[in-house]
Amino acid sequence: MVATDAWTNLRRAALGITLFTGFTGLVYEVAWHRYLANILGSQARAAAIILAVFLGGLSVGYWIFGRISRDRSGSTLVSICGWIELGIGLWALLFPVLYSFTWHYVGVLTPGGGWSLLVDALLAIALIGVPTVLMGGTLPLLTQGLAADLADASPFHARVYAINTGGAFIGCLVAGFVLLPFFGLTTAVYSGAVINLLAGVLLLVIARRLPEERPALGLKKIDDDTAGRHISVRRGMVISLFAGFYSITLQVVLMRIVGLSLGSSEYAFSMIVAAFVLMLALGAWRIGGSRSFVVPVWINQAILTATALLLYLSIPFWPYYSHVIRILFSSVEPAFWPYYGIVFAVLCVVLAVPVGAMGSTMPLLFGAVKNRFAELGDIVGRLYAVNTLGCVLGALIGGYLLLYHYDLDEVFRICLLLMALTVILAAPWSQVGFSQRACSVLSTVLLGGAVFGLADWDHNVLSAGLFRQRTATETSLAGPQTAYSSRADRSTLVDYDDGPNTSVAIRDANLAQVLLDRLFPDGGAVARSIIVNGKSDGETSPTDMATMRLSGHL
Repeated sequence: MVATDAWTNLRRAALGITLFTGFTGLVYEVAWHRYLANILGSQARAAAIILAVFLGGLSVGYWIFGRISRDRSGSTLVSICGWIELGIGLWALLFPVLYSFTWHYVGVLTPGGGWSLLVDALLAIALIGVPTVLMGGTLPLLTQGLAADLADASPFHARVYAINTGGAFIGCLVAGFVLLPFFGLTTAVYSGAVINLLAGVLLLVIARRLPEERPALGLKKIDDDTAGRHISVRRGMVISLFAGFYSITLQVVLMRIVGLSLGSSEYAFSMIVAAFVLMLALGAWRIGGSRSFVVPVWINQAILTATALLLYLSIPFWPYYSHVIRILFSSVEPAFWPYYGIVFAVLCVVLAVPVGAMGSTMPLLFGAVKNRFAELGDIVGRLYAVNTLGCVLGALIGGYLLLYHYDLDEVFRICLLLMALTVILAAPWSQVGFSQRACSVLSTVLLGGAVFGLADWDHNVLSAGLFRQRTATETSLAGPQTAYSSRADRSTLVDYDDGPNTSVAIRDANLAQVLLDRLFPDGGAVARSIIVNGKSDGETSPTDMATMRLSGHL
């Protein structure tokens, strides 16, 4: 009993350390993104490259350390994890020096044309490739190293994933609202380095104290086959790939919607990322808190698809209710924290079920795929490597390239279709027999028709720019339809397009206002305007033309 208690306490200490390593991971992601944006630019292409390199490094790390975890003792694996944290901390300490060298001697030599994309990617890999690969070691090494047996592996892995993701949530908020605004990039990176170095030392101490044999916890193993929960590794990897793609793509879409609803600011983006990560952590924690996997993967994916559909239908109401929340607070500084606190709480409520189900997907999938204790770390590495590869594709394709050809609502519908496909892939009846497979193909066709038959979002609503109205009007509390129609009555939407960087609308003044403008040319009525991310960036009205002409001269 004493050995069991000591082993349990050491395992809890290791779990607590993953909270801090998850924290530093998000701090690094935010800080390194700011650093690299100075070299690569801040447009969507540069952001996609940075995110792809960060996630690609994690994917490689998952795969490599998953392989390394085979046939090694728990103390050895925890020790490797400790050295990994020391390596990340040392790289973070050296990062400002490496960045300074790159800035002075390499960044100025970046060529133009098609080669610039390759050079930008190589620069990002050189600066952050090594530490991101090392970050991929946490999940496979600790799952294999500290799980007691096959029955304990699933809930323990879910806890590691949940706590590590919870640390990422804290890191996102602290980096966006505290470290970067008040202390700057260098301090943010150095603070993360200190935490990683301490985490590495503590993990090495824990590794030395771990007993050679794992204690028997006496947990009952679930018969996955009879419960209809077992999924083949190949099928699990396909589901994992889709899950990574739609999670990152949907996050990009929601960030853009939040920008159109609240206005584009670093705080708005930090909040949507933080809310997203928090719900992922809570979804995984729900699985880790139970020793039995009550919900099969396909049911979890069905819940995700249904609630994501409801989320899609709710988007047209976001600008209006964001405006309602905004007018409840004054523009003075003391209202800043209450306002963003309320907005964050509302985002968490709205995203709780769909994003929580996303957080449950990977732990549930691991529980359905695993079959041998010696291969736990390898299974984790393979699943999360493919999942993170899906995230890379989501960042590059779903969050960037697709937006050259499709609007935000169409990209969201692609995500819904992929979610529906994971339901079919995970369902037990889709794994046997020709007739069942024929049913799955038919279901896919029907689901695809249903998803793409959804109504488009009203572009009048998305381009309304209600976030610019910070005081109440006579229509502010009259309901969304009244508020939207009162603004639409003044002008007509001529064209609208969502691109990788911005959402642009062209509006013409209605006939009555055109006549008014001709009668009173100095009245400032709008003839034609361009709306960028909900904000007017140019008008042909006499009052604004002076500014437009001055800008042209400058």
